[in-house]
Amino acid sequence: MGKSIKTNREKMKQQLNPLWRYARKVVAAELDDDHDPSGFDETDSEKVSQTITVCTLPYNEKGRLFF
Repeated sequence: MGKSIKTNREKMKQQLNPLWRYARKVVAAELDDDHDPSGFDETDSEKVSQTITVCTLPYNEKGRLFF
C-alpha cells in the first residue's frame, strides 16, 4: 500500500471518529428521552370521548354541519 493511501486513510479515520462520537451521543439522548411531544403517552378513554363529542357537536343526526 502506498504512503499517500495510508495517510489518507488515517486522515479519514481522524475525521470520522468525532462524527461517530457525535452520532452515538445523539442516539443515546434520543433513546433516553422517552417523552412523547405528541401527547399520545397521556391519552385515556375519557379524553378520547371528550374529543369525539366536541368534534361531532356541529353535526346534526343526518351528519350535516350546522351553520
